[in-house]
Amino acid sequence: MFEGKKPIAVINADVQEYNTKTGTMTATGAVTILYKEIETFSDKAILTTAKNGDLKNIELIGHAKVKEQNNETSADEFFYDSATKFLVAKGNTTTNVRMENGEILTLKSARQEFQQESNEFNASGNVKVWYQDYHAEGPKISIYPDKETKKPNEVYFVGRSSITQGMRTIYADKIRMILKPKDFHAEGNTRTVIKNVGDSGSD
Repeated sequence: MFEGKKPIAVINADVQEYNTKTGTMTATGAVTILYKEIETFSDKAILTTAKNGDLKNIELIGHAKVKEQNNETSADEFFYDSATKFLVAKGNTTTNVRMENGEILTLKSARQEFQQESNEFNASGNVKVWYQDYHAEGPKISIYPDKETKKPNEVYFVGRSSITQGMRTIYADKIRMILKPKDFHAEGNTRTVIKNVGDSGSD
């Protein structure tokens, strides 16, 4: 597929069908797509083009995975709009981001949204985050990047959430987790539970 005269997408699959009336290509069976800096894998893919042949959007279905530089996300389904550069992942979503220090930030949820230009990230539905010795959970989060590195740095949990570090777990209505310098803040009906080191069965 082309953007003007420049090839921007290469699609490989067992079967490919193209509807010239709607500008829709359907690829099935071990589908791989290389689109600019994005590489995808899925059981099925639906690509829609404009009248001039430019790519409008990509939909990935079944065992889908998207790789972009140091980021990798897997989900049941993906939808990417090339005009808005907005990516949505749905169903058993897992994202792994390699940070500047080589550590991995892992995020699992029911739904994830990523705005490519602003590098902002939202997730909802039983959200779980792991980073170093942090483990946090909540119904919804927003992640904002560091202005210099463009990597995720501030994670905001909204709704009753928790963050665990070692033997300590803090519950709150809002939690702000900072990755560098590593820190977190909790507010709203906060409650701290410290597990008794001498007796693993008590708090």
